[in-house]
Amino acid sequence: MSIIHYGSFGIKLQYNARCFFLLQQISGVRYCPTTQTWWIPVMRLYEVADIIKPFFPNVADRLRTSPRFQEARDYIQEKQETIKKSSIIKADIEIPKPSGMDYKNYQYGGISFAYDLWKAKKHGVLIGDDMGLGKTIQALGFLNKIRPDLGRAPKVLIVCPASIKMNWLREARKWLVTPTSMIVVESGIPAQAIQHHNICIINYDILTKYEKTIIPIDWDVIIYDEAHYMKNDKAKRSRACNIFSKLSDFVILLTGTPITNKPIDLWHQLNVIDWDMFKSRTVFANQFCGGIQCDGATNLGELQEMLRSTYMVRRMKEDVLTELPPKVRQIVEISKKGFERVLNEESKYLDTVKRYEAQMSELEATRRLNKMTEEEFKRETQKLRTGKLGDMGEIARIRHQTALAKVPKVIEFVTDVLENRDKVIVFAHHRDVIEQVAGAFKGQSVTLYGGMSTGEKDAAVQAFLHNPKIKVFVASIVAAGVGLTLTVSDTVVFCEEAWNPSDVSQAEDRAHRIGQENTVFVYHLVVEGSIDAFMMNKIVAKQEIIDASVNTN
Repeated sequence: MSIIHYGSFGIKLQYNARCFFLLQQISGVRYCPTTQTWWIPVMRLYEVADIIKPFFPNVADRLRTSPRFQEARDYIQEKQETIKKSSIIKADIEIPKPSGMDYKNYQYGGISFAYDLWKAKKHGVLIGDDMGLGKTIQALGFLNKIRPDLGRAPKVLIVCPASIKMNWLREARKWLVTPTSMIVVESGIPAQAIQHHNICIINYDILTKYEKTIIPIDWDVIIYDEAHYMKNDKAKRSRACNIFSKLSDFVILLTGTPITNKPIDLWHQLNVIDWDMFKSRTVFANQFCGGIQCDGATNLGELQEMLRSTYMVRRMKEDVLTELPPKVRQIVEISKKGFERVLNEESKYLDTVKRYEAQMSELEATRRLNKMTEEEFKRETQKLRTGKLGDMGEIARIRHQTALAKVPKVIEFVTDVLENRDKVIVFAHHRDVIEQVAGAFKGQSVTLYGGMSTGEKDAAVQAFLHNPKIKVFVASIVAAGVGLTLTVSDTVVFCEEAWNPSDVSQAEDRAHRIGQENTVFVYHLVVEGSIDAFMMNKIVAKQEIIDASVNTN
């Protein structure tokens, strides 16, 4: 019979007050007075042997050498290897990838860790990498890796916040090596449509509406992005996630903040991965949360050890900083559902904007070939704007309406980011957009826009820099795009756009400047099919070219 029971083994000792006191100081060690047994975490075997050697030398020697405890020693060695691997930056593993693209070294490590668990018939993995390190890419890389093993496209359910559903669709189209059928579920989509696609992307908020359709499907993999959304085990969506997980072969949890407040936040996520090991919320609370009130944190070293040796791979930005560029830009497309009216208005001008962009690209190419002076370029650009776009005021008015309609999605996205980051910079154009976004974070935000006095602007900047309660800086691209240093944040969100790449770069550089120790992550929130979506894809591509040309060693 195994001496290991839930990661612990039991020994009986004669009473010795000094020895018993020292044992009680070791994290995770528990005494059961009914059976007069000391329950020792396996990973503490050698530590316990050292403690009891002066009092019970024979027992200490048996712990270290007895065949009876060989299982525990093997267990320790296995766990130590897994702990080591859970922080791995590079893995020697062949993973299918799209032509012309590659995973980062640490992403290879994360995919390898998940694949090993899957091959070992474990039920799940927690990829807890820091924000911006490509957890989405690792999850998709895992799907690429298991497809040959399955001999078919895996059946996958992806559950995520509503604000990033379209981003999942974009990334899946980019990273999956074999085209596969995908559906993004919105309220009102017939439930039976889910059954006819290999990949289903759905948000937490509407999960329970489609519960009866999701449950009968034989899912190979379920991916929960921003898995800390499940921290409340009493919420309907958490219970639904738990049910789905029991009916799937493998579960992937993605979150940059496994614990958002207290260790109890983690229990339900672990229960989803391994409902046998983490069956009892009470046992978890007593061991790691300071008791059943769940308002504390105890034995965190043991918790960390257990997670890394069993389920979790986690790397922070500082672990992989040499592999990250100084800026990471991402276009986050918001589903066009609910934006039909403004998009219909925009569609009247989209072809004009496309022609304008094509001719602007020609002008820029001419300038790069030194066939046009800067003055000539400005003059021709102005002619193009007035001659080709006609009434710029009308286009600006429509884009303003789109921005206002987008505000609730922006607020939702920033709220999600604040789960992982202390402070966020948000850029917009219009004062009413700025005020609505800031108003959602009342008491936690400051604003900066044209018309404010110098003193008011400086007060906003200083509050953001030095007041820990101020989390969100919402500012005008024009008024705050130059001259400010906001390096307390490494996250920039654009909820309205500037069409000039240099204006975008200037705004980004409020965070990306001397004093910034981290990679800066820049998110452009655009509505699928909008003028801004078209223009920002072009502009971000231009920015990458500009950066490459000026940052080459």
